[in-house]
Amino acid sequence: MSSSIRIAFATHAARSYPVPRWGGMPAKEDQRTLWDWVAREGFAGVDLADSWIDFSLIDRDVAATLRDGTRSHDLEICGLNCLRKALCRPEYADANWDALNHALDVASWLQCPVVSISFSHPTEVQGGRAERGTTRSPGGSVEATDRDYEVTAERLRALARRAKPLGLTLSVELHHCSLADSSRGLLRILDETGESNVGATPDLINGYWAYAQPLEPWRDAVRALAPRCALWHAKNAQRVYVPEVQRATFVERPLGEGDIDYRWALGAMLGGGFGGWISIENCGQADPFETTAQGRRYLARVLDDYAERRLTFV
Repeated sequence: MSSSIRIAFATHAARSYPVPRWGGMPAKEDQRTLWDWVAREGFAGVDLADSWIDFSLIDRDVAATLRDGTRSHDLEICGLNCLRKALCRPEYADANWDALNHALDVASWLQCPVVSISFSHPTEVQGGRAERGTTRSPGGSVEATDRDYEVTAERLRALARRAKPLGLTLSVELHHCSLADSSRGLLRILDETGESNVGATPDLINGYWAYAQPLEPWRDAVRALAPRCALWHAKNAQRVYVPEVQRATFVERPLGEGDIDYRWALGAMLGGGFGGWISIENCGQADPFETTAQGRRYLARVLDDYAERRLTFV
């Protein structure tokens, strides 16, 4: 049942290596070092995030180097992770539109099947407010207008139609500070877009920590998004709520130790028809590589349990 599921390393975990900054162009030697480690740890692929490599710097030649480097290690590039690309505000929509169109070209050059998009708002336009665990989430669905959804769906539809002849699937990420901060908001975008090559990227923690009180139980989000899932981002955390100030804080945890029960979630995803890539994003307090590798080992054991029916809830 689970033989079609493969586990990828999300390069978002490597965003502070070799230099502590977002984006840029990792040197070829640094790329080889990372692919060596990813393959050695048993991952089947990589999910490239624009927090680790600036997609705007990727042309055909750079894409060929990335593609050949991963393939030489028997790794597939399963997705491009385009972070903070909201399309419904004029102050940054045009720049994000251009970036997403270029990402389609990059995915085509890389022969990467999925472009995952978070429609979250850039941190610099959020007025310095906390992003997680408050009663208000800038850019979130609670304060969104119908027009925000209409504009987002219209532009996503145009991207999807351009992506289709390239053989690409677009996937909207469940993400805080975005219209898709709950399964309801995410599915609204998909339904209003109405294109067959647009799916969902469930990231359960992103929905869980969007507000002081989650908009929905994470189990409900799993059930709702499983049939539409194109790529699954997985990380974990523990929630600590302080009622006196109506705030929640979150302690990042390894995949098998936080509030999200990924054994249950995986069973629900399998039951909903999911059979694709799981991309593990680091969520821990220490070494991001060890935390991510630990997450792969944990998921591999759970998948084996389901495959052998040693412990199953599907």
